[in-house]
Amino acid sequence: MFEKFDKDQSGGISREEFASVLRHADQLEEQFDEFDRDNSATISVKELGHLMKRCGKEELSKKELQKIVKEVDTDGSGEIGFDEFVEMVISRYAGTRLALPSGRALG
Repeated sequence: MFEKFDKDQSGGISREEFASVLRHADQLEEQFDEFDRDNSATISVKELGHLMKRCGKEELSKKELQKIVKEVDTDGSGEIGFDEFVEMVISRYAGTRLALPSGRALG
C-alpha cells in the first residue's frame, strides 16, 4: 500500500511522503466517520450507496454496491471497515486528487 505514496519511486518513503500519508489518514478517518451513519464502525451497503451518491457517482443498484463491498471486504464481514476503506480509497485513487463530499480534495 505504501508504494502508492512513493511519488519519486525511490523504493522508500521520504519524510515528505510520510507526512502526506499522515495527512491522508486524518482526512480519511473524518470521511469514514461521516459515511458511517449508524456509528457501527463499518460502512454497510446502504451507507456505501449514500457515499457514492454524495461523491457525485451515478446511483448504483444494490447488486452493484454489494459487488463493491465484496471486492474490498477482506475480513468477510459483509461491510467495509476502516482499514478496508483506506485500502479502497488508496488503491482506486492513488495518484489523483479525490474530491470528497466535504468539498476538500484528497491528494
